[in-house]
Order: sequence, then C-alpha cells, then structure tokens
Amino acid sequence: MSSILDNPVVAPLLRDATLRTYPKGHTILFPQDLPAYLFILKKGAVTMSDIDDQDYQKILHIFGPPAIFPMVSFSEDTVGVSWHYTALTDCEVYLLSYDILKKRLESADSTTAYNLLLQQLLKEVHELLVRLNSFNKTTSFDKLHAALRFLATHHTKNTTGAWQRVTIPVTHQILAALTGLTRETVGSTLKQMQEQKIVRYPAPGKLYINQTKLAKY
Repeated sequence: MSSILDNPVVAPLLRDATLRTYPKGHTILFPQDLPAYLFILKKGAVTMSDIDDQDYQKILHIFGPPAIFPMVSFSEDTVGVSWHYTALTDCEVYLLSYDILKKRLESADSTTAYNLLLQQLLKEVHELLVRLNSFNKTTSFDKLHAALRFLATHHTKNTTGAWQRVTIPVTHQILAALTGLTRETVGSTLKQMQEQKIVRYPAPGKLYINQTKLAKY
C-alpha cells in the first residue's frame, strides 16, 4: 500500500529533509521542546508518552510509518511539545525544516502537499483520541482488549488465517503502559485471553492476535 512518502508531490519535500536514525530507547523529543522541524517517520515505531515524577510511563500513542509528529506540528505559533516521543524500535525519521517547508509550499503544488501532510497528522490525532477514550474502560479485560484492537489495526502483518503478527515488540510492560494496568494484571488477563485463543505469546515480545476472536468481544 502506497503512503505519503511515495507521493510525487510530497517526495520532493523529503529530498530536502534530513534523514536521521534514532536507536531503540532514544528520546527524540522532550516536553517543552520547541521543534524547528516536522518529523516524518520512515521506519520503526515511536511512542508518545506521559511520564510522571516516579518515572511511571503511560503510552498514549504508538506511531508507525508514515506518521507525522509531534502533535503540535503546523501550529501557527511556536508551541512547546507536551509529551515524550521515544523510539520504541530503531527508527529512521525525516526532519523537514519549517523554513524549507514554507518555501516549498509556495510552489504550484502547495495546496496538495500541505493537505496531504495535514491529513496524515489529523489521522494520528484521531487515533490518539480513540486511544485516550480506551482509558475510560472499566475492566482490565476491556482495557487490554482496546489496546489489542489498536495494535491489530495499526501494527500487524497477516500471517495464517485470522492470526496477525504484531510488528513491534510487545512486552507485558508495554501493555501495562498502554492500558494503565499493572504488569501482574496484564499477565493474568493475557492468560485468560490465551485460553480463549484471542492471543498467542510464543516468546517474550512476540505477540499474535486472532482478529476474528478479538472482534467477538
């Protein structure tokens, strides 16, 4: 499936961008940073997290290619970043200077390029709102179900039949941060889901989701 990265209108913008690599675990942006770039994810996965004074991490969103971040991108005024943006895996990210972007958007294709980039950002905003709503779920099963549905929709590849492999590492800690549950609660709820053949966990970090079973709950 093609993405904005391959679009003939957007591609010239990316040629003017800097392609930077970030190793797994590297924080790309901190709260209060004032980014001078538009960040466009080419490869890997990036978490957007709220981290409290006790270093407890709540993952609000996980970006995959070709996501645009931070969420304050395209603001008319310089706005500080609100959350931590961290490489969940080794990442490749285009850094497109706002100055260069502004000059490029003065061309004949400016409206098309701007709309494509903005639509991609708004898509991420929509997914974030869906994610935030999942925190209102009352039971651990419902919270984990919502997290699995998010992963199944945005971070999987087809394998055999209804089973899909999640393409990012999914530990109990990641699921705890995605749901606001403890690792112990995640473990016991996952065991229940495994018995119901909703998920398979063949090895630490490797998760398979049965889309058909997931949709029944």
